[in-house]
Amino acid sequence: MSMTTMLLLLVSFALTTTGVHAFVPPATSTVATPSSPITVQPRARTDLARTARSSVVMMPASEPAVPYKAPGTDYHRYVGIYQRLYYDRVLLCGQFIDDRVANQIMSILWYLHNEDKNKPIYMYFNVPGALLRPALSVFDTMQAMSNEIETINIGLTTGMGAFLCAAGTKGRRFSLPNSRFLMQKTGFEEQVYGQASDIVLEVDSTMRENQRFLAELSRLTGRKPEQIKKDFGRDFYLSAEESVEYGMVDQVITPGRKDALSVMEGEVGFGKFVSGSDQRYQPQFAPQAWS
Repeated sequence: MSMTTMLLLLVSFALTTTGVHAFVPPATSTVATPSSPITVQPRARTDLARTARSSVVMMPASEPAVPYKAPGTDYHRYVGIYQRLYYDRVLLCGQFIDDRVANQIMSILWYLHNEDKNKPIYMYFNVPGALLRPALSVFDTMQAMSNEIETINIGLTTGMGAFLCAAGTKGRRFSLPNSRFLMQKTGFEEQVYGQASDIVLEVDSTMRENQRFLAELSRLTGRKPEQIKKDFGRDFYLSAEESVEYGMVDQVITPGRKDALSVMEGEVGFGKFVSGSDQRYQPQFAPQAWS
């Protein structure tokens, strides 16, 4: 090994230990000369990039957990946020109601009913829609309950979800000021396959269920089935005040002013406020600003 090659190796080792890399030509290549200087490249700081990526805080992909202290215990444990609402007999309906979601809703309703047959059950609706048959099953379950069922539209309730929101106990069906109802035709969400006779049977069954749906909605709202059928010819939007006039809900909730500095023992919800003031309701058909 020549003296020049050894010198280059020593220089390369010194630069590497200080955080940079030196290009060392192979032994068979031409040795660098003053006219062709050594190329020095900084070392990439991959450790900093990796640290920056790992420090990003992401929202939880699963159901959020909140602390809960069970009665008779002196410690808290973490439970899912929806499970925590069940302890207060609150059911938040925020998913498209298909067979799976309908089974969950019905099982929760029956559990709350068997736990206490006198306490009311609270159902909050912000539903993007529902299938006809599963929604009718949930409706039958709600009607079979001896408990009073309070329903509140807290966002946009669509299709059969609006029908379920209207199925609460008369006098306990509410809507927030900025909520809306979207009434739509339903029953033919999925294509029907098979022989012509099978298709006729399926269509006939769906039409009968639609007639039952219109009859029940007519009973809940006081509107004639012919008018409801005409209204459902297109997407039919109802504001909070219009839903009261149409008969979907009984009153529009106007929350009172909350006092963030005071602390109240117990629950805080749409009907219980930190300030301790009584719940006020908006007069029918008359818009009123939040106080």
